[in-house]
Amino acid sequence: MKILHRVAVVAVACLAGMSVASAQCEKPPKPVADYLKAHPGWRILTVGDLSKDQQMEWNESHKAFCPGLAEAVLDATGEKSYALALVDKPARQEEALILHGATPVMIYPASPSVGIVTYRMPPGQYDEGGRKIAIAHDSVMYEFFESAAQQFYFVNGKLRKLQAGD
Repeated sequence: MKILHRVAVVAVACLAGMSVASAQCEKPPKPVADYLKAHPGWRILTVGDLSKDQQMEWNESHKAFCPGLAEAVLDATGEKSYALALVDKPARQEEALILHGATPVMIYPASPSVGIVTYRMPPGQYDEGGRKIAIAHDSVMYEFFESAAQQFYFVNGKLRKLQAGD
């Protein structure tokens, strides 16, 4: 009976995580919804857009989150910013940008879809090829499955990036 109870608890937790991620993808915050409305054809990348292998990899690390939307506080203003991985399915295009204040900052312009995802990283010390970098606020990671990852953060109002993996 205890085993059945544990299985049920795990199943409910998994479903709850999936519904949170789906809700994040399908009902984005107002600034993101406004951006998408102004750019018809583009939508937030969802777990369903990923290949089966990519879905498994995403779910191992970030199951409760939407792979196309990360909310972060990137500077001392305390305002929320949004990292987006967007898809245009008919054209098989993907692009990535950060909505920071009133200005969208293009990270990767529209190009053939490769499976890029985004997620928030907390403030802290990060390593780039042996060089330590202190990031005072949240940052966002853009990861290309089975390829590279780049971390974006702000310093004195300027966007910086570090190569997080290849």
